[in-house]
Amino acid sequence: MDHGIVYHFDSKYEFYAELDEVLSASDSITQEADVIPIIDTFVGFLTSFQDEYLCDTNDLAHAIYKLLDATVYINYHTYIVQALIRQRALKTSNPRDLYVIYCILLFAGKDDIGVLKYIVSVSSNTKDKSKNGVPPAKQSNELVAKLKYEIANFLGGERCVMAMASLLFEICRVCRLDGQDLETFNVTFISYLLDVVEKTCDDTDEAFNYTIIRLILAVNEQFMMLQTGQRAAAEKEGAEQSVIKNNVMEVLIARMGTAKTFGGNLIFMLNRTTDPCVQLLILKLLYLIFTTPESYEYFYTNDLCVLVDVILRELCDLGDENEALRHTFLRVLTPLLVNTQLRHNSYKRTSIHTLLLTMLPSRPWKPVNPTTQRLVRRALIEWWEGVCGEDVAPTLGDDIGLEGGQVAVTNGKTRTAAVLLGS
Repeated sequence: MDHGIVYHFDSKYEFYAELDEVLSASDSITQEADVIPIIDTFVGFLTSFQDEYLCDTNDLAHAIYKLLDATVYINYHTYIVQALIRQRALKTSNPRDLYVIYCILLFAGKDDIGVLKYIVSVSSNTKDKSKNGVPPAKQSNELVAKLKYEIANFLGGERCVMAMASLLFEICRVCRLDGQDLETFNVTFISYLLDVVEKTCDDTDEAFNYTIIRLILAVNEQFMMLQTGQRAAAEKEGAEQSVIKNNVMEVLIARMGTAKTFGGNLIFMLNRTTDPCVQLLILKLLYLIFTTPESYEYFYTNDLCVLVDVILRELCDLGDENEALRHTFLRVLTPLLVNTQLRHNSYKRTSIHTLLLTMLPSRPWKPVNPTTQRLVRRALIEWWEGVCGEDVAPTLGDDIGLEGGQVAVTNGKTRTAAVLLGS
């Protein structure tokens, strides 16, 4: 794009034709040095005409995929991604430029998980050379820190922040951040994200609201993974080690009663999404909420009833290929029924009990996964017996044992819950 020339297009068709012409010039490129001018021209057009021809997300995606499908990107994608990050994303604060650059990185990363991991690698502030045989020290990820800062300052408005939050979500979804990176997600930032969710609760377009919620979910997952790693390391070394606090849970507990939109939309998203990744992220946060005494009653009772309906439906509909997801739903169901307001509510009690029973028997033509049986038994004993006060012996029956065999019986009575659970 010659900055000395004023470009004008009479239609979107002419604009796209110009993009095609720019990219077609790359077909004869044989060295990396010739790539950057073409990318600069392409990005320049998208930046200059984003308000005229790229207001709609589909139009922007169409334009970006022209680049991702072009020969120049296929042959030099790592070089292009590196240049977009180091020469543009990390250096500019212009929201119009950042919007286009972040969207290109977002679509490139979603199209190829390897590219997404490369984005993280390139943007890590790592010392280049080893010293005295010591590997280079990994420092904080510059792009993660910059994205967090720009989101916190609402740089570029809702459209730009949505692109930033989406890119940061994808980074958190596929890459494990370390303690240094997570330090930037402090309670102030998490509380700010919840404020954004509350302020946009009445928006006609739910996309922005849900994007912020997905980011919160991904950050929670990062804290959970780091905590698990720290506990495992401490156990292995046989020494006490401080475990990082999960700032997402800290803020949710501190703001109980003031962030209800987040809770309601969380369940609404679980009800609507078909993305297994998002489902798992939601369920993991729900599990934390329902197993942390301070947050047992985070949700309204009506929301909990909706959640029961969603879990019942998913447990009925999930196929054998989604066994792990089924197990996660079951892990959430028990504390939901035992620890929340639902312990005093008989909502769908018969339906829940009936469904759990159908998941227990193992047949020659359809064996039941041992983990499924264990989780179902736990639900029956902790909820059906412990909360509802019903006898689990006739419920479990004579043909369901610790691993699908016989129930252990002493003096004609089913043995204790601890024995039945086997864990």
